[in-house]
Amino acid sequence: TAFPPAGWSQVNVANVSELWERTATVGSQGSTESMRYRNYDFYNGNHDEMRSGGYSFTGISSATLNFDVAYRRYASNYSDSLAVLVSTDCGASFATVYYNGGTALSTVPGDYTSDGFVPTPSQWRTETIDLSPYIGNQNVMISFQNRGHYGQNIYVDNINLTGVVAAPGPNFGAAPATVCTGETV
Repeated sequence: TAFPPAGWSQVNVANVSELWERTATVGSQGSTESMRYRNYDFYNGNHDEMRSGGYSFTGISSATLNFDVAYRRYASNYSDSLAVLVSTDCGASFATVYYNGGTALSTVPGDYTSDGFVPTPSQWRTETIDLSPYIGNQNVMISFQNRGHYGQNIYVDNINLTGVVAAPGPNFGAAPATVCTGETV
């Protein structure tokens, strides 16, 4: 019920009032809530973020991030973007693992709206990011970064981080160390 969720935090790049917010009016896959950045109402050109706490990627053989996004362009000359960033050094530096903006981000291709965008259930898309390159790191942080330019609202919902636990490898030893034909090991 808290926003941001436990372990997540807002990073307000320019110390302005607009941030990622919870909306209780729309969500994906039958949900009625999601996270929204209101680029339609604000132009700040900033890269405000919603960051997770650290996750351990040790002992797994694969890692995947899935999330649902909804966005519709305001006009051809206004373009917002969404980036997903990953840090393995407690947030000191980040690498971009996902970046989409404008037409590529739009979940309503070729269509513009001059009203504040509120998605219908069919106007969401699921994005999948392979985070396997970060396996072995003990402190992986994920950040959703708005890159707004007074275009339209961006919605994010159903953020899921999954991993497959690595199967233990064989660990053989012999006693006695030297074995002759017919002896038991």
